[in-house]
Amino acid sequence: MTETTLSDAKRALLAQRLRRREESRTITARAPGTTPPLSHAQERLWFLEQYRPGTTTYTVPVAARLRGDLDADALRRALDEIVARHEALRTRFLTTEDGTPELVVDGPRPAELRVTEAADLEAAVELLDAELATPFDLEHGPLFRTVLVRLAPDDHVLLIAAHHTVIDGWSSDVIIRELLALHDGATPPSAPVGYGDYALWQRG
Repeated sequence: MTETTLSDAKRALLAQRLRRREESRTITARAPGTTPPLSHAQERLWFLEQYRPGTTTYTVPVAARLRGDLDADALRRALDEIVARHEALRTRFLTTEDGTPELVVDGPRPAELRVTEAADLEAAVELLDAELATPFDLEHGPLFRTVLVRLAPDDHVLLIAAHHTVIDGWSSDVIIRELLALHDGATPPSAPVGYGDYALWQRG
């Protein structure tokens, strides 16, 4: 068995290449005021929406049964904070004059929350199905909305619906965790980068 020994110059070159490879994998926050591009996935979904406008195929539903004390006002404030924390939930997609998509990030605004009641779980499911049958407007937004259905004073069903251009399975789990923490008065840590930073990194 032979042992290969690298020269000092080759070791330095290898270390330099490894550092560059690691840097290329690191996503950093973009400069303030920089509008991110669409990611490849967002561009594909935008194109499919142009092909079949008004579809609900790309609506991502997240439903949670919430038992125990629930403060609707605290939930509304928590949702407002969620929208402020995650710029993807304030994103819209315009069509430019040359027919290409352009991403717009709006400033923080109150979340869209509708509070209603249902006699039982079956009636609640019917309400939520009707909500999910309403398509999103990619150009005018918002692309994120919520419905809270009250079954009893200590029993609720929460539906979060968003377009797939602004949410996926992983991020929906993050939003639910942060939402419940904020409702209970905690302040979960903010992510150092957002999806727009990832899109800019991907395009680069």
